[in-house]
Amino acid sequence: MTKEYGVVLGNKSVLDGYEKWGPGISKYHQSHSKKYVLEPNQVENINGCSVKGTKTVHGDPEGVGFQIDYRGFKISYTSDTGYFEDLHKYHEGADILIASVLRPGNKSIRGHLCSRNFIELLKEVKPKLAIMTHFGLKMLSIDPIDEAKRITKETGVKTLAAFDGMSFEVNTQNPARIRIKTLKDVNSQIHSSNIDLNRRERKNTYQSSLKNGENDELTIGKN
Repeated sequence: MTKEYGVVLGNKSVLDGYEKWGPGISKYHQSHSKKYVLEPNQVENINGCSVKGTKTVHGDPEGVGFQIDYRGFKISYTSDTGYFEDLHKYHEGADILIASVLRPGNKSIRGHLCSRNFIELLKEVKPKLAIMTHFGLKMLSIDPIDEAKRITKETGVKTLAAFDGMSFEVNTQNPARIRIKTLKDVNSQIHSSNIDLNRRERKNTYQSSLKNGENDELTIGKN
């Protein structure tokens, strides 16, 4: 990299380092991009968009999510976080809410959301479209697509389960009318929509969950 190009947004630990966390990007690479260190409720104006840092409760005390506002259309991302009382206030007004939902059902672990937390957040924020991502073993074991359908039914908010390579076109007038695009080579052995890979992943997930004593929420067999 020899020319300045683009911008880099991140929290203090990723860009500058904080106690035992980070930095995650070298000073050399940072030097060739405009850098923004985000904190909760800090707003930066970048190329016609405003980007606000949002609070997280996770291992890194400097962790942040963000909300992008482009001409009044808002996309929020929770990043890794546990549920806390004011979480919804940081993502208020979001048209699209993207959340890291590690586990299905009601059993969350420290610093992460489960489906119950996500449902509560959706009822508070009331986005037009929700996307769940960052799945753990238990979520993969029960099929995130089925869980997304269940959440849609319970909240009335159209909810999608993300997958590797997922991209979509946003209808700003009606975000729920989303047009999903995928990787061109969906038969690739590294693409999550590949049927054979999906079967192997599910089998490995099942076996790994049993090995680690995390079989309390499994609903699939080995096949």
